Amino acid sequence: MKKRMVVIGSQVSTGLIENEKASFLFDLVDVQSDVSIISLMSEVIDYDHKKINSNQSLLDRSQLLSELNKDGLNNLIAVQPDIIMLDFAADIYWGVIQTESGSYLTNIEKRYSEDTVFESIKIADELHVTSDYDNYSALWIASFDRFMGFVQTYLPGTQVIINKSKFSLQLKSELTGNIYEAANKKTLDIYNKIWNLFDDYAISEFNVIGIEEIPRFTNYEESSEAVDYFAFDKDYYSSLLDKLVNIAYPNLNLAISSDLSEESLSDVETSHIKVNKASQNWNLVRNSDFLDGLDFWEDVTGEYLVKDGLLEINRKSKSSTKLESAPIAIANTMYRLAFDVWVEDVFDLPGNDLIFFARTFPDKVSNDPKFIIDSLGFHAKKENLTSGKWRHLEIDLKAEGNYIRIGSLLRGNAHIKYKNIGLYVVPEEIETDDNEVVEKENLFEKLLRPLKKNN
Repeated sequence: MKKRMVVIGSQVSTGLIENEKASFLFDLVDVQSDVSIISLMSEVIDYDHKKINSNQSLLDRSQLLSELNKDGLNNLIAVQPDIIMLDFAADIYWGVIQTESGSYLTNIEKRYSEDTVFESIKIADELHVTSDYDNYSALWIASFDRFMGFVQTYLPGTQVIINKSKFSLQLKSELTGNIYEAANKKTLDIYNKIWNLFDDYAISEFNVIGIEEIPRFTNYEESSEAVDYFAFDKDYYSSLLDKLVNIAYPNLNLAISSDLSEESLSDVETSHIKVNKASQNWNLVRNSDFLDGLDFWEDVTGEYLVKDGLLEINRKSKSSTKLESAPIAIANTMYRLAFDVWVEDVFDLPGNDLIFFARTFPDKVSNDPKFIIDSLGFHAKKENLTSGKWRHLEIDLKAEGNYIRIGSLLRGNAHIKYKNIGLYVVPEEIETDDNEVVEKENLFEKLLRPLKKNN
């Protein structure tokens, strides 16, 4: 069983885990790419989801959605990682943008500048560690302290590993093989020294583990307009992977990571962290009580209303309408989907209405039906709902895919109300009164309904 890993950092960490050998041991269940710790721990930023530029690359749109929605912590609960790998490259290299609302974005403006959503965000200031070290480092420390407090509360069994890799001060031409000093060597050297201070703080204050491999040089192409400072060679990543494997699998007894193969791991036994009570009680559905209106929900036709604390739709139409939640990261674990529903007249609903659904997708951007990987639907008549009466429905499920969205899809007349909508991580094992460990799937055999392939 592979260990589930989340990367919060830059290419220096994702490049390591995307290594073919690493894939034998680690399941990369979520990536918060190039996000600063300050941004990760700041407040949600309001935006109009309809203005997200579909012409932007998938990477850029995913980055912007994460920065705006601040979904990193929610996704950590959802995927229950065994390991969180952090590096602080984004904090050092990019810095942050402060909005007028008091929140922060990682300052990768070149990825956002062509998106109309970013144009609507009011910027108050830009902060960088080299221009105001005292204030920036104080803000970073406060953010990192809150992050570790979150991990200790909700993921106490998760191992936090700090990737201490640094910027290389030398460049190697891919064309000639010649090695040169980087033109901005002095700046990179300052970055590395501050990066060391951040690493040292994290490791000393929270007793987490660091891994380090100093890169000799960065590969670059003379024809490229910009230098990729993390384009390290294969030897670098192989050596760093050795150190990671020794920490994550201390009993594996492999001399070097190049020995890794599916055959060599056939007898390796691992178990995932146990889901604690705090995580079990965390509702993965953002704004599930609709106290913030329809934030974190997409109302396609604008027909859903929040009234007296309930989500409600009352329509007379033959056209379709859909309400869909913000994407939630998922892993190969059990989830419980639950909601209460009230239908004024069950027999007034078309037979193909989905009073509620769950759909999984390959990424957090896609929500077109053609990208659906797994899907599950609830129909009023099949669920034996009674007109004019509330009914609680819940189901335990596992699904393929990387992100899940829930909501309703109505294709005609409907007067429906919803409340108590939730998606929760379910522990795969529980203790009985006799202190015997029983697999959750056995206890919930009647409730369990795997998501079905979308044909």
